[in-house]
Amino acid sequence: MADNKSSIKIGFLLYSKSQINTFLKSRSLKELGEEFDLTLVKVHSQLNVNGQYFPGEILELPRLNKIIIKFSGLIQLLSLWKYRSRSMNHTVRAMASFGNKKQRIEWNCVVVSEMNIPLIKRLAVRFLSMSPFYYLSRRFEILLRELFLFRKWNKTLSNYDLLIIPFSGHVAMEFGSLVWFARKAAIKSFAVQENWDNLSTKTFILEEPDYFAVWGEQSAGHVRSIHRMFKTEIYVVGSARFGPYYKNETKNLKPEVSNYDGRQIKLENPYILIGGTGDGEDDELLISASYDAMSYYRGQASPTVVYRPHPFTRTPRNHKILSEKYLGLLVDSGPLAGEFGHHNRLVSNCKVLINHFSTLSLEGLISNVFVCVPLFLGRSSAQYRYNHILNEWHHMMGLGLINELLTPRNKIELIKAIEFTLLNETNESSVNVNWICQNINWASAMATNISKIHKT
Repeated sequence: MADNKSSIKIGFLLYSKSQINTFLKSRSLKELGEEFDLTLVKVHSQLNVNGQYFPGEILELPRLNKIIIKFSGLIQLLSLWKYRSRSMNHTVRAMASFGNKKQRIEWNCVVVSEMNIPLIKRLAVRFLSMSPFYYLSRRFEILLRELFLFRKWNKTLSNYDLLIIPFSGHVAMEFGSLVWFARKAAIKSFAVQENWDNLSTKTFILEEPDYFAVWGEQSAGHVRSIHRMFKTEIYVVGSARFGPYYKNETKNLKPEVSNYDGRQIKLENPYILIGGTGDGEDDELLISASYDAMSYYRGQASPTVVYRPHPFTRTPRNHKILSEKYLGLLVDSGPLAGEFGHHNRLVSNCKVLINHFSTLSLEGLISNVFVCVPLFLGRSSAQYRYNHILNEWHHMMGLGLINELLTPRNKIELIKAIEFTLLNETNESSVNVNWICQNINWASAMATNISKIHKT
């Protein structure tokens, strides 16, 4: 270990593919590893991690028991129903997934996937979430961890002073089990927010870590108000992957499309970027409405349209058929589309980013480009629509006050919004979303707080 490194021994846990981009390919972990004796610990053997982005030691935890995986997943579903009233988003998800027939119709939402959960499972979740059965289930989960998990993990993790554990909001067992293990093994646990809505729209945190690193004051509030964690110390550290935006590394760089057919296409002219938000059907509604609105555009030349699908799209569309149906459409899903930094240039240099409240909305606002969210689109069967989301979901509250965010409520407003964004420029100093994501170097902020913790 280098002489200038801190003596604290840290293990950074990875358990999701998305965390490779967020923490590894962003070089954030490499930078943090220059300050501390930092080891990367994989929870899943299938995670493709090598020394290209992290030159330090890389370990792997023993294979997890399938019984724990399935039972902990069940506990998350029970918790979603039991604590559904803590936020509007959780209410929507719970009702649309596990409610009776009338509730599932009334709460059918534009962004909740069609889960088609069988009747027996819905009844079981509602029954087992009642207090006596719920707490008995939680005790059984701990017993499973004691029997099948603790000794295996203890052999690898017992010599660490601090475990850094990303929170991804998945219905999975890793986060809670790792925090539980750290507490039982008397190791300090430092949770880290991975994405914008992880703390406000996904699962509930049932094991309280010692420390929690969040993007901004908004998420700090979610830790307290939604997850009821009052003993956890909270630190604002920004985002590990937003460095390219805050450092202005991507503005005015020539963006490229990694087209679905393998071509690398440089974008020389103004372009519209359509960001996929998780469902191919909804994405096509965005594309169709955007093309329809642009047919009314009175400018000199229509801009290029780029569609970037969500990396984990449900019901994906055939990209060749899409590009033939919508003349001139470029689909950014080729070999280089998933490389870290590729989409940053697309976001930073577009005339307008059209999407449905994905994290791309925030990235566009940070980049000071127009962001357009058509509130009137979405599956016709959905009763709970985007106009509700704007004002009722915790991480969205306040965004409506930002002038660069346009939220057309019908086709006419969308036509006007797209024309406005194509003919105007954003105000360079007007957008401030620091309350959502602080403009700060993630690795430096983490290092400062870890050093502070180590001294106490």
